[in-house]
Amino acid sequence: MIRSFACVCLFAAAVTAGPTTAWAQDDASSVVVARGSAELTLADIDARISRIPETDRAEFAHKPENLGNLMNRLLINRQLANQARELGLDQDPRVQHDLQLAMEEVLATHRLNALLSLDTLPDFEQLAHERYLANPERFMQSERIIVQHILVSEEQHGEDALARAEQVLALARAPDADFVALMKEYSDDPGSAEDGTTYVIEGSGQFVPEFEEAARALEQPGQISEPVQSSFGFHLIGLVEVQEPRQRSFDDVKAELVGTVHQEYLARVREDHMRQVRSEPEHGDEELLRSLPARYGGRPE
Repeated sequence: MIRSFACVCLFAAAVTAGPTTAWAQDDASSVVVARGSAELTLADIDARISRIPETDRAEFAHKPENLGNLMNRLLINRQLANQARELGLDQDPRVQHDLQLAMEEVLATHRLNALLSLDTLPDFEQLAHERYLANPERFMQSERIIVQHILVSEEQHGEDALARAEQVLALARAPDADFVALMKEYSDDPGSAEDGTTYVIEGSGQFVPEFEEAARALEQPGQISEPVQSSFGFHLIGLVEVQEPRQRSFDDVKAELVGTVHQEYLARVREDHMRQVRSEPEHGDEELLRSLPARYGGRPE
């Protein structure tokens, strides 16, 4: 059931609808999904989702497969936990102590998340703009060569590959030829055959050298190369556009830059707090510390 795309999408809508601080308490006991002896309610899933920082929650819930995987893990854990209780494992003193440690792990996660409350976050767009203004040369866009291509694979056509490429080239250079239609009909490259994909060459080393060299030799949009042989077969490369180097505006890079500044800030806040926690005085029992390897079957140092 969890694998059902429709089911997961409906659940995603329920989780992401409205502010996360206003989840509907009246529905908290509703069973979302069950398997064997295990049931998951909205309250269960709300609780687990709350471990995800508010800043990342919407992005997580945007992908139904994330929610499906989360529910699957929760169900498996509950099924195994029910089996453990039937075996009386929950009465084992070591297990009970381990449960306390697990609670501390959950509390530690929520403590770190509390550092990143939406109410305490700075204006990341402003910080991103300041970074852009401080070093605009970082955001120069180099020349971009945009091409389409038809691949005639030697693996599929053998010795006839070159002859077939030349035949397709004649069709492509004919008056009123539709290069995209020819891509869909003749290209052995799945990307170009399915939807007329364009390829962007920016810098070097993105594609095989023969392909890049032939693409750079084209001068006018609409121009089509002679068959170019590479390890993939014979390429017919059509030039779509050459974009000259230009300064990217802040609007061009805003989303990317805001995301970078955001993630750097969150990592810095977490690390600063962890550094403070780790810096508190520490002491231990040297004799017990030395005995730990042997206690668990290892060799003492």
